[in-house]
Amino acid sequence: LEAQVRGLFPDPLSNVAIMQTSEMENGFSQQFLAYWDGANRYLYIQLLLQERDGRLLVIHLGLNSDIVEFLPYMS
Repeated sequence: LEAQVRGLFPDPLSNVAIMQTSEMENGFSQQFLAYWDGANRYLYIQLLLQERDGRLLVIHLGLNSDIVEFLPYMS
């Protein structure tokens, strides 16, 4: 996976922003992040998280360079 991302984004993804955080019940949350490089190429990340026993666990990780793929999941 790392090799694929480096192939698509040869320049460092030096910028990051949390686009949205949605708190759910029972310690679950969802986050959408955007990373981009100096050439304005974007990588979007969707995280499904759960805080359990004092630890933050990543339940799901989604990656895409097309934000349209994640827009239906953002509120």
